[in-house]
This record gives sequence, structure tokens and C-alpha cells, in this order.
Amino acid sequence: MGTGKSATGNTILGRSEFESKVCGASITNKCQLGMNNRFDRKIVVVDTPGLYDTGMTNEQVTKEIVKCIGMTAPGPHAILLTVNVGRFTKEEQDTVQHFVVHFGIGMNNYLMVVFTRADDLEVDNVDIREYVKNCPQSLQAILKLCDHRYNPFNNKLSGYSQEQQVKNLICRVDEVVRKHG
Repeated sequence: MGTGKSATGNTILGRSEFESKVCGASITNKCQLGMNNRFDRKIVVVDTPGLYDTGMTNEQVTKEIVKCIGMTAPGPHAILLTVNVGRFTKEEQDTVQHFVVHFGIGMNNYLMVVFTRADDLEVDNVDIREYVKNCPQSLQAILKLCDHRYNPFNNKLSGYSQEQQVKNLICRVDEVVRKHG
């Protein structure tokens, strides 16, 4: 859930599995499953439609996502909220609340915030910890709900740098699985 989901899914998988381009509305209108063997493990990513920008009702989007959860068995191991650095919208805040209402407060055990466009922080020479410390209260509240699990993410990276950021994210997911099953 969030912005930059398809591009982030592609980066995690290490290949272009989901359609991703810059535009004003969500491209994804059905859940899509992507898989790849990477780093000696099977990685499964589900790209979901957004709640507020697809032309579908929130209930239709929720039903679509429920259909796909079964495809992740024994997971999902993590629920990633992708948030553009510098821009946390009311819709993204409401998305988290919507999913808590529909899937229960336990989903917070698996929620992680992925800050996309981390390259913008690098350009401004801002450390991710400093950015998080100064982000809006509404985002602070979500970070508190998910035990401050967050990762900066730059979908423009390639090669070794891209692999390292994906490995860092996977390590965080592994921590969640160890803690919550």
C-alpha cells in the first residue's frame, strides 16, 4: 500500500515484473503476484491497487487484496507501506486505518514503512534517522504502530547498491518473521 509500490516491487524482485511509470493515478487495478529466486531464497511480492486512486471503490480494492493474501501462504511475512520521501498524504494515512479496520490490529506486527525516493535525501544530505525524527505527527503515529520499522529505498539504484538495499529490507522482514511468526 502507498505510492511507488510497483517500482519498489520490481526492485525487490530484481527485475521488471510490474508495470511502473510516473503518472497521476495508480496503474495497478488488480493484485499481481511476482516471484523470483534471489539471494538463495524465493521472494514473492504482491503488487496491490491503491485505495484512493484507481477508479475502484475501497471495498472493491479490499476484496481484491483479500483474494491475493492466500497466494502468499505461508505469509504474508511483511506488509509494506511505501511513502515518498517528503510527501505523506492523508490518503496514505487513511489507507493504514482502512487496513487495520479490515484486517485487524495484528497487521501492525507485519507493517513496515518503505521510504521511496531515498535519493532525494542523499541530494539534500539528510540522514534517514533525522528525516524520520522530523516527519509529520501522522507519520510518526504509523511508525509507532509498526514498532518503528522503516527502510529508505532508492528504486534508481542498480548493481551492488541495489542488492544491498534489498538485502537490508529482507533482513528486516526476517526479523519480523522471527518475532511474530
